[in-house]
Amino acid sequence: MKEERHIEILKEVINIQNWNFLWLSFLFGLLIFAKYGKRRLVYMLIGFQVLSYLAVFLISPYEPSAHVKNVIDRLLLHIAAIAVYSIAAI
Repeated sequence: MKEERHIEILKEVINIQNWNFLWLSFLFGLLIFAKYGKRRLVYMLIGFQVLSYLAVFLISPYEPSAHVKNVIDRLLLHIAAIAVYSIAAI
């Protein structure tokens, strides 16, 4: 069950049709530039929000694959603006 949730989330993050290279660029920036001072807070805020969403998915009583498919794109849209800022700040 839990593996289905993780797979659905990963599929949406690497979905080039919906997000182009936004999340791939963000993950690259996170791996390379997260150790620097000013950007570190931005990455921590985004990480906290993503972990909060994942916690909700893990404890949700709904069927995992359907729940994630219906909600994940809208949740990623909430943090897309700050992700673009963090990429532009590189």
